[in-house]
Amino acid sequence: MKPENPPPHYFHPHIPHNCRRARFHNYKAPGYYMISFNKGDNIPNFSYLAGDIRSSINPPHTILTPIGEVIDSNIQDISQMPEFEILNHVIMPDHIHLLWRVKEWLPRDLGHYVAYLKAQSTALWHERFRTDPNLSLFSQKFNDKISFDDAMTERFSRYISDNPRRRLTVMNHPELFSRAHRVRILDKEMDFYGNFQLLKHPIIAPAVVSSRYSDEERKRYEFAWEEAIRTQGVLISPLISRSHCLSLNALAHWIASHPTERMTLTQR
Repeated sequence: MKPENPPPHYFHPHIPHNCRRARFHNYKAPGYYMISFNKGDNIPNFSYLAGDIRSSINPPHTILTPIGEVIDSNIQDISQMPEFEILNHVIMPDHIHLLWRVKEWLPRDLGHYVAYLKAQSTALWHERFRTDPNLSLFSQKFNDKISFDDAMTERFSRYISDNPRRRLTVMNHPELFSRAHRVRILDKEMDFYGNFQLLKHPIIAPAVVSSRYSDEERKRYEFAWEEAIRTQGVLISPLISRSHCLSLNALAHWIASHPTERMTLTQR
């Protein structure tokens, strides 16, 4: 077989990720965002987990390492800037979530200021601990979730506060995620299988289809589906009617044709 020609020197393979920006949104605009980014390779943990998921006296929480304390001080500095307010945040061992309020129109996209926070934290870490200047505390990209109303902002905040408990639950009780369980919802008992914490995700879109939808309603629902996919949210559908199946098959084709997006389907 004839060997393939090597790619040109400027070629970089495309690697899908969940850090694409919303095409419909102006990131200079005032608003509320949940910003998330990960620890860099070969970097010690930012914190460690403590507490008990069953205790109200010692609930799950994080205890910052020296690196985490550096990052936390820079987050506090960002919150003192007149155009910003950090309403809630959590520094987990390997990632960070911020509920970031933009108070006024920005001269540059929000991503510029996220990069500034990451760069300042890395610079202060190098200054205090004389570390390898080629290392960054963080991975290169970040994920954003846009709040469209007060209820969504509140869900973001609860999700951030609940991160330590959810992580400890996964660590201490893996059996909860590997077998079927029975729950009561309203007056009905139901069995579920898989990761029940998906139902506590801050971005949940009901993928429900009806022939009675107008074109405008259908476009609005499809927009919600696409935004859930972009932000790695959760799509929920009863998958009852033929129209449900056909519409979600079309959605699956949409996902396949957009390799920069990613969605995980969990069978329950």
